[in-house]
Amino acid sequence: MLSADGGIGLQGRYSYEISAKYPVGNNTWDLLPAGGFGGLGVIQLMTPIGTNVDGTNTVLDDGIELYRSGQRLTGAAKTRYLGWRGYLDPNGIWVDDAGNPTGVGKGHGDMRPDPILLPLL
Repeated sequence: MLSADGGIGLQGRYSYEISAKYPVGNNTWDLLPAGGFGGLGVIQLMTPIGTNVDGTNTVLDDGIELYRSGQRLTGAAKTRYLGWRGYLDPNGIWVDDAGNPTGVGKGHGDMRPDPILLPLL
């Protein structure tokens, strides 16, 4: 998983390290405020435009290689893990380059924040 989701910090007089960004059952935040954790950043993967050789119905992700258990992902599996939603059509539906609904909703991929694919010129 790729993530640009801020970080965790230190708090208290002796720089007590916070064990997790979103700890369960921790009610000490008001006693030892830690300030902000930072917001979502940007993940930029630069790759040239392809020809849809991977079967995802977008030419923008051909140069991005995703693997699961040593197997290169293509087609719907790659689309699912990449989490690219596509483009909004006039009806407000997310579609791929061929106009097919991608079926990928917001927040469903393995990257945070969700990727936006842009062509390199």
